[in-house]
This record gives sequence, C-alpha cells and structure tokens, in this order.
Amino acid sequence: MSRHHHQELVAANRLRSWGIEYVGDLYSRLRLDAIVLPTVGRTAPPMPTAAAATGESNTALVMALVKHIFLGNLLGLPALTVPIGLGESTALPIGLQLMGAWWEEAKLLRLSCSLEEVCRRAAPPLRPLPPSGRSHRRLSGSAKPLRLS
Repeated sequence: MSRHHHQELVAANRLRSWGIEYVGDLYSRLRLDAIVLPTVGRTAPPMPTAAAATGESNTALVMALVKHIFLGNLLGLPALTVPIGLGESTALPIGLQLMGAWWEEAKLLRLSCSLEEVCRRAAPPLRPLPPSGRSHRRLSGSAKPLRLS
C-alpha cells in the first residue's frame, strides 16, 4: 500500500470513529428511537430510452439519490425503509428511512410496523390516473403520534 493510500485510510477511519462517537451521543443524550429521513434524496427522473437496452452510469444522479443512506452505511447503523404512499404526480413509491442505534433492530421493526399501519389507514382508496391508467394513493389528513411499548 502506498503512503498516499495509507494516509487516506487513516483519515477515513478517524472520520468514521468521530461519526460513531457523535451519533452514539445523539442517540443516548436525546433518547432517540430512530433518525427519520427520506429514503431517496429526490424524485426519480424518467429513464432515458437508450438506458433500457444498455444501462446507464450517472454518478451525480446516484449520489443525489443515496445521500440520505450514506451515514448509516458509513457508521454501520441499522436502517430500513417504510413505504408511506405514492407520489401524486408520478405514482412512484415514496419511502421513509428509519435509522436506529446499533443493536436496536427490534425497535426499528416495531416502529416500522406501526408507521406502515398508520400510512395504510390514512391512505384514501386507489384511483386511476387518466393518461397512463396507473393507480396511486395520495396521503392526506394527519396521523396520530406513534408510541413504542
């Protein structure tokens, strides 16, 4: 390993160690059950026609889409995505990411089940979109606060 790569590895490990300490302090000091983030950072764009046959490599787009999952991946935090509805204009799924503290997967699963049930009750019936014939749900109304037992 070259000296240059060694220095980058040491710097990355220092940053990761700082992040683990900082986020661990947040969970304990604020008594957090989860950090709640959008699953993706933007609405998915239409797929270019050429990409259907050959695929596409678009690093800027990928980074914009995954910017909210980076922290959990870097620090090794358990996380999951809960479907909360479909976009009104796109009919694409919308997800909410729940990121828990280390070794708190059971708490995340209980929270996600409660959230999914609330979203299912809050969603109006499916209705067709005129141009494409796809169906979607629109979330409306207010949800009750979630409590973990």
